[in-house]
Amino acid sequence: MHHCGMARKGTYGKGKVGLAATSLLETVVATVVFLIVFGMAMGASVNLRRLGSPDWARIETDFNAVRARMPEDGQVYEYDWGEIGTECSEYLEIPGLLDVRVTIKLKDGRRSIYRYLYCDGLE
Repeated sequence: MHHCGMARKGTYGKGKVGLAATSLLETVVATVVFLIVFGMAMGASVNLRRLGSPDWARIETDFNAVRARMPEDGQVYEYDWGEIGTECSEYLEIPGLLDVRVTIKLKDGRRSIYRYLYCDGLE
C-alpha cells in the first residue's frame, strides 16, 4: 500500500516495476522496421565492397618516386591504377623555390591533390 492508502500501479512485490505488455501488432511493426533497416545496411555494405579498394601502398610508392624527381610542369605519369600529374610555379618569386602541385587521379574517378615546396639549388 502507498502511504495514502492506495496501491501503486505497476508494482509487483517490493520495489519491482512491471512493464506493460506490447500488442502483437506493435511487435510485428517493430520487427518489420528492424528488418528493413538491417536490409538497407547490408545492401549498402555490399555496394561499398563492390567499389573495391586500390592498392594504396603502390600509389604512395609511385607518388614518392615522382616527388623524388625534379618536378616538371605539365608532366603526366601513367600507371595501371590511374595517373599522376604535376604543375609547377615559382614560389613567392624566389628563384629556385618551386610550388609543386601533384594531382593523383584514380581510374574510378577519385582524386587527391598534394602541394609541396621543392628547392632547386638553394644552399
